[in-house]
Amino acid sequence: QGFVMDYFCIQNVNMIDNGLVTLEQPDRHTVHCLVDVGICLDSAFEVLVESSSSSGSSTPYSRGYRLDDSSKTDVINLARSIGSCSTCTNGYDSSKLNRGFKAVMKVTVLDLNPDDAQSAPPLVRVDEQKDSSSLGNDPCQSEYGMAEGVPTAGTPANPPITTSPPPTPTPTPPPTIGSTPPPTKAPATAQTSTPDDSTPPPTATETTPVASPTTSPTTTSSEGEEELADSTIGDEPLLDCDDRCFQFSVYLDDALLKADADRESEEL
Repeated sequence: QGFVMDYFCIQNVNMIDNGLVTLEQPDRHTVHCLVDVGICLDSAFEVLVESSSSSGSSTPYSRGYRLDDSSKTDVINLARSIGSCSTCTNGYDSSKLNRGFKAVMKVTVLDLNPDDAQSAPPLVRVDEQKDSSSLGNDPCQSEYGMAEGVPTAGTPANPPITTSPPPTPTPTPPPTIGSTPPPTKAPATAQTSTPDDSTPPPTATETTPVASPTTSPTTTSSEGEEELADSTIGDEPLLDCDDRCFQFSVYLDDALLKADADRESEEL
């Protein structure tokens, strides 16, 4: 908890509404200067705390915390609701707070060193706040049951992000291209012709004119079917039609042999 002060009056060393040293007498800073004057209203807002003996500060008060933008807006609204100023809820009202605006807060630290150029104190976000101008010497304990300025265990607003290294990809070996043996060709086998027993190869014989066998005339049955009459070659009768084709060749060979024998007898 502490006095709410605009950064312009802190940087200026002296408050512009009364000329007093800012870090020595913040209780004399008017609500009007804080929330009505544009140059002060447009600057950052900070909370001034009492300097500890170990801080080595030469002033009774030190810069304790800086409010983030949303918290600054909330504090301005709180000051206007309880204060006396031109933009306050009740305007200038002597029954309201005129100077020395203080607040007790529960905050979350957002950044320990938000602005090096301004030597800014830790940046905080206000979670709860109350006007503490008339709450005594220890409003942190009386209002929230907490010691002033002592952090409590909790989850930080912006916890450090630990990034795990990405998993190391396991190299995938390239596919093994196996040598596929060429298809085995079956050895070519010479084609051999198998003689057909049913068809004897033609026999080259010396052509000798022979007498054609005498065949009996054919007769036709009453049903119109042609019937072959019995035939003879020499003194040998022919067989039925189914066997004639084969037997005819046999008889023809016999006839040729007989004719050759007769011719040789005549020449002798």
